[in-house]
Amino acid sequence: MHEGRFNLQRKMITGYVLIMLVGALFAGLLFFLRFQIQTDDNIEAQMRLTARLFGAELDKYGIEDAAGIVDTVEKISGMRATVIAFDGSVAADSQDSLQNHRDRPEVSGAFKFGEAIATRKSDTTAHYYKYFAGALQIDGEDYVIRIAKELHPLNQVGTRLFFLGLLIAVAISLVFAWISVVKNISNIRRLQQIRSEFVSNVTHELKTPLTSIKGFVDTLKQGAIGDEAVAEHFLDIIDIEADRLTALINDIMELSEIETMRGDKGISDYIIDDIIGDVVSIITPGAEKNGIKLTVRKSPAVSIVRINRDRLKQLLINLLDNSIKYSNPGGSVILDCELSGNNVIFTVSDDGIGIAAEHLARIFERFYRVDKGRSRKRGGTGLGLSIVKHIVELYRGDISVKSVEGQGTTFVATLPIAVQM
Repeated sequence: MHEGRFNLQRKMITGYVLIMLVGALFAGLLFFLRFQIQTDDNIEAQMRLTARLFGAELDKYGIEDAAGIVDTVEKISGMRATVIAFDGSVAADSQDSLQNHRDRPEVSGAFKFGEAIATRKSDTTAHYYKYFAGALQIDGEDYVIRIAKELHPLNQVGTRLFFLGLLIAVAISLVFAWISVVKNISNIRRLQQIRSEFVSNVTHELKTPLTSIKGFVDTLKQGAIGDEAVAEHFLDIIDIEADRLTALINDIMELSEIETMRGDKGISDYIIDDIIGDVVSIITPGAEKNGIKLTVRKSPAVSIVRINRDRLKQLLINLLDNSIKYSNPGGSVILDCELSGNNVIFTVSDDGIGIAAEHLARIFERFYRVDKGRSRKRGGTGLGLSIVKHIVELYRGDISVKSVEGQGTTFVATLPIAVQM
């Protein structure tokens, strides 16, 4: 639990740092785009002024002097100048282009609306330009004066689209980073709630047998010890409660140990028949006492496994003990062991009382009991299945449960452990 909370806190810090970095990048991109918009406005104002001065010179000297005027405009402003007739023919161009320009968007737009602006790659030079075109009459004929300024790579359309896409990507990243932080906060709150519930449950579970022990001890002190039969009965109850208390403390310590481990210790090669044999010898007395038939079926393909022997025994004992406790007298419990790829699959099934569907999602939670009264009478601590789940997760395996109320339950534990045939 402590490691999980530490990991969540580390993720939260990472999330906050990511939000700050992405936010800074987002602000930088916004500043860049704002700067580019301002630059666009300045360029367009400069081009519009140049076109007016150009038009005034043409109006003064006539179309015959257009060639000299466009050269002068380019030398003074550094921008390409073109005079285009209504049919699209070029009357004068500072770069000597004689192609028909009628289909150029800024030219057709100027003839239609009086002026037009376009940003595109030049068909003549293959460079990116911003164009300003304005219509005017020279000697009674319609012409378009066009001014073109070559763009810096940062002003080009493709580059701007890239930065715009990057801005959108950064915005999306910012949203996801925030969601991640919010999710981590929710997970921390959930862990805090689990911890609070765990402490509350532990307190309650410890208090119950201690209260019982103290009560019987007080009764014995008050004179019941003189009645041998009563005293013996009370001492038996105290012994049972002490055993229950010991089992609970052992399970709590075991669960705490597994939770804080990143990898299991004491791993070695073991013959799986020996492990299963030890488990059966431990479980059989309880099964016989409850009139339960215990059956083991093992695939011959599984011979030697590399694992912590005690951990695997604990997993199987907890699963089998759970099935036996919740089976009806005369019922049966089956343990299957088979190989599937690099996984060893243990299946424990019974034909007992089963579990209602609404309880299945929480069956592996600490101290979760479907029937609290019945569970305590049968000697459970409420931690057995939670320990099973943590052992499986320790080996990066999987545990699942299927059950139908009144028909039985099946647990399937899949462990990706090294196997020798």
